Amino acid sequence: MTFRGAPRGWMLELTAHPCPLSPPIQFNHQTPLNDPQQQRDTRQHHNCSLHYGTMAFPNDPPEDYRTPRFPSLNVQTLYDVSADKRYTLYYVLDVWRFTLLWTIIIYACFHLAAVLIAMFNHGWKKSSWKYLWAVPVVYLLMAGLEAVLAGSIVGLVLGAVYSAGYYEMNTWIPCTWGFINVLVLIISSFSIQGGL
Repeated sequence: MTFRGAPRGWMLELTAHPCPLSPPIQFNHQTPLNDPQQQRDTRQHHNCSLHYGTMAFPNDPPEDYRTPRFPSLNVQTLYDVSADKRYTLYYVLDVWRFTLLWTIIIYACFHLAAVLIAMFNHGWKKSSWKYLWAVPVVYLLMAGLEAVLAGSIVGLVLGAVYSAGYYEMNTWIPCTWGFINVLVLIISSFSIQGGL
C-alpha cells in the first residue's frame, strides 16, 4: 500500500499481524519500493516485536546481546558504542526493573537523610530515644512503598514510550528518572506545591 505524503520511492506497508494476542493489523516501518527482496525479508523478520518483548523495531538487539547487569552505567560516554550493546536496554521488563531499582535506592537514601536530620535536630533526651529507633524503620518502609509505586508506573510508561517510538534505551535513563521521581516527591512536600 502506498502512503500519500511519503517520500518518493518509499511506501508504508500494512500487513496482517501473525500474533494472536495483538491487534490483527500492524503498520510496519517504511520500506524502499525499489528493493523487493528487502521488502520480503522485512515482512518475514519483523513480526510481533512487542509480543516478544523487544523495544526497538528497526534497532533489534545484536545476536550476542545480554541484558546488562544492574547498574551498568557507562561513565565514559552517554552513547553505547560497544559491539554487544552492554549499556543498552532493549526489553520493556528490563526498563521497568532498572527504573524500579534506581527509584528504590534513591528514595531510601533521601528518606534516610531526612530522618537522620530530624533525629539529630530532635535533642538528646533519654526518654524520647526509647522509641526513636523505630522512626528510621518507618521512614524506610514508607520510602520502599512509595518507590515501588512510582518506579513501577514510571518504568512501565518509559518502556511503553520507548517501545512505541522503536528506540533503544541507555542505562542512564532509568537512573535519571529515579532522581526525577524523588524531586517530584520533594517538591510535592512543600505546602505551596502540595497539590501535585
